[in-house]
Amino acid sequence: MNKTELLQYLPKNKQDTSNIELLSNIGFPVLNSILSELLFWVTDYNWPVAKEICLILKKAGEEIIPEIENILQEKDDERIFFLINNILPELDINVQFKLIKSLKEYEHNTLDPDYKNYAIKYLTKIQNNSKRNL
Repeated sequence: MNKTELLQYLPKNKQDTSNIELLSNIGFPVLNSILSELLFWVTDYNWPVAKEICLILKKAGEEIIPEIENILQEKDDERIFFLINNILPELDINVQFKLIKSLKEYEHNTLDPDYKNYAIKYLTKIQNNSKRNL
């Protein structure tokens, strides 16, 4: 299935969960070509479609790393908060380890102390897991 074909199954709005099961059944690596588009739908975790797409994204492999790094470079702290809170902890631990540098950069660059503290807590958790897996 090519990207154009996959795009037709994306939600039409934040309430549209009609094709989520189909996308989930297609799965990875086929969905890699629309990772950016899938991540858009988790911009706000309060959207009904976001929770469903998070369940799909947690099965993504290392191909999701550049997409997450792009989001971490944005200045949208709320979107990043949802990402750190709802997607990153569900990803394979090796993918999480590979995001440590980008997460540290985000933590260093964000101006909001609440988001900075949240990023620090998450980084500490990943680094502790990293030490246990050595």
